[in-house]
Amino acid sequence: MNYDSIDDYDDLSTHDQYQRALDAGMDGEKALRSISPRSRDNARSPMQWSSDKYAGFSETTPWLQPNTNYHEVNVEQQRTNPASILNYYKKMIQLRKQKEYRSVLVNGEFSPLYETVENVVAYQRTGNG
Repeated sequence: MNYDSIDDYDDLSTHDQYQRALDAGMDGEKALRSISPRSRDNARSPMQWSSDKYAGFSETTPWLQPNTNYHEVNVEQQRTNPASILNYYKKMIQLRKQKEYRSVLVNGEFSPLYETVENVVAYQRTGNG
């Protein structure tokens, strides 16, 4: 979430972090940018169902504004994109339900790979299937 004003945030902890940044001498714009990635409101924003008004979440103003990217990132768009995160998770759920993969996905060991490569998250799951 990248709100334009601290008043757009609902989370008290975010307001406290913003005030501490100001008290430390940070200007308002920089303080706002610094709190944005860590605000709990990022996980509390309305579900982005579609590109409709309020992201298809409500017909009235929700408690928080949806993320500004809801026109491009929403369930409606993800459903039709085979490479979307939504469809990736659906495939993973189907794999987990299959007997031959359940054990390794649920109880398998997690081994990180390429830990020193920037912007890459890779790992291997091993176990008895």
